[in-house]
Amino acid sequence: TGVQTCALPSLRRGSKASAGEAKTLAGQKLSLEDFRGKVLLLDFWSSQSTQDQKISAVLRQLRDDFGERGLELVSINLDEEADKARESVKASGRTWPQIWDGKVWETDIALRYAIEQVPYHILIDGEGKVLNMRVFLEDRAGIDDLRREIERALSGGKPGD
Repeated sequence: TGVQTCALPSLRRGSKASAGEAKTLAGQKLSLEDFRGKVLLLDFWSSQSTQDQKISAVLRQLRDDFGERGLELVSINLDEEADKARESVKASGRTWPQIWDGKVWETDIALRYAIEQVPYHILIDGEGKVLNMRVFLEDRAGIDDLRREIERALSGGKPGD
């Protein structure tokens, strides 16, 4: 039998982000509802990614620049082995919550968002609406665009303002 997914058929700007619970690498339950009222950046990643260290540095800078104003980060690690995931988290400096279940591409949240490659990032506003999906943060223009979007969201603006 094939894998049945519950991916969002038309994930786009303004659509409602998929809710649900997941477990962190530390074994704690986490729900997107826990971040209601905050701007949330979902970071889908794997230690297999050649861009991991560069993306990690960008994410740490975003957290440092916007964290006190309400930006939250949640990473979804798509490694198969827990020990490998823990090593990768430590090496990357990702000190924020890490969702992991060892199912790699079959991880529930990856299926719900139809993730097919990493790194992949989804920005969600405080009302739970998708502001943007950004596949790569490896060039200056992409990073600058995301920073502007985060700033707008934290200031209460709407996409395109």
